[in-house]
Amino acid sequence: MSITIKQLVLSVTAFVLISSGSVGLAIAAENVTIVGTVMDGFRIVSEDGYPYEVEDTDKGNELVLQYIGYKVEVTGTVKDEIDYKSIVVDSFRVIEDE
Repeated sequence: MSITIKQLVLSVTAFVLISSGSVGLAIAAENVTIVGTVMDGFRIVSEDGYPYEVEDTDKGNELVLQYIGYKVEVTGTVKDEIDYKSIVVDSFRVIEDE
């Protein structure tokens, strides 16, 4: 069984792409609802203290530009990135103080 240079190069290239995460696959994504406070810098900090980066979409921009400092309930798709989580906002509502 002999391995050609071409096969070796393709194998090494595939390994490097997969191990570096360059293949464009999301690590994980799930639809959730979180409650938190809208912060400056396109972030929401959840009630348990975890920050979420808000993705650049029409709904996300409306949320982070008009409701800084408000407590909100946000529904959207959360993506587990390598060192942080982000959310694509589908809908949100401001939670009034009770």
